[in-house]
Amino acid sequence: TKLSSINIEKGKNIKDIELPEKEGYIFVNWLKDGLVYDESLPINEDLTLTATWIETPEIITNYTVTFKFGDETKTQTVKKDEKVTKPSDPKKEKHKFIGWYVGETLFDFDTAIEKDIVITAKFEKSRVLINFELDGGSGTLQKEINKGSILDIPKTPEKFGYNFIRWELNGQEYKFDTPVTEDITLKAIYEAIEY
Repeated sequence: TKLSSINIEKGKNIKDIELPEKEGYIFVNWLKDGLVYDESLPINEDLTLTATWIETPEIITNYTVTFKFGDETKTQTVKKDEKVTKPSDPKKEKHKFIGWYVGETLFDFDTAIEKDIVITAKFEKSRVLINFELDGGSGTLQKEINKGSILDIPKTPEKFGYNFIRWELNGQEYKFDTPVTEDITLKAIYEAIEY
């Protein structure tokens, strides 16, 4: 900003005058004839003063990005409006890595960082467990298969005094052509042998 000429009472100084402003700069001092002017000097004649400036220092803001994987965490320090570096995909036994998430939202690694954030690794099971409830019979107790695959019909369980009828899931006869997408328990159903 350019200040207008001002009138100062003879013998007074300019210590209390409004200072000029310049975007991106900080006012340093006044110069008179190329030399720093002492603002406390009494003024006894007309004079012209020139402002000197320094550039405003850039304030660098850093944010912390925390990558969380189970109980393990890793952090990266990122400057404001820059992008975080994507880490290598973590591994988890019997699980498939599906991505890095902030809350329930898949994180976009092209996003400029503007605050501290926590990014969590999400997995889905790649294997499922089938439990066989034999109700006193003998046979297979557990089997693990790939998620989404079809379970082979297990060996027929044996129970003294009974004939095996079928496998049930939640009270309904289990269809062995159904893809298994979660852990399940199949119950053996028998009928008593009449003698």
